[in-house]
Amino acid sequence: MYQQIIRNMNYYPLKDLQESHYKRSNGNMYSRKLLQTGKNEFRLINDKGDPYYSIKKSNDYFLSDEFNAGHFQPFLKCEVVIGDCWKAYYSKNELDCLSEFIVKDVALQKIVDDQQYMNVVWIQESKFICLNAGAMPLNFYIHYFFADDIGLIFQSSSSGETHTLIRTLNKH
Repeated sequence: MYQQIIRNMNYYPLKDLQESHYKRSNGNMYSRKLLQTGKNEFRLINDKGDPYYSIKKSNDYFLSDEFNAGHFQPFLKCEVVIGDCWKAYYSKNELDCLSEFIVKDVALQKIVDDQQYMNVVWIQESKFICLNAGAMPLNFYIHYFFADDIGLIFQSSSSGETHTLIRTLNKH
């Protein structure tokens, strides 16, 4: 079976002062800005100027401490193939949790807010609670769509919540 491997794409461009603006399904808008804090390390800042979480690139992964501050977990691979899977373990509300990421499709074309994007990768995150007997699925999914050299362009969840990219600004 033929597997399309996507190489040399930049699905999460780490650029100092890059700012992205999103619209949620409830109509609220928000923005995120990347601030470089070290070589290949960035801090994501929300529109109120508060630190949100850190991101860095290491080998074949983009890592984030979004799940637990200071504890970096993979959230995106640099080279993707349909079916690729990786996991992030973390604690939330005193529960041990697991997020499983799987590449659902690659090299897509997607229209978001009347803008057409090429070379889009679709990743699904599945949420679990870890118990003594193993991981119990929560039947909650988040779908991420990343475009080459742009980053996250659209996000939807099984609860119906969406986040739509409306604008990206590069300050350099």
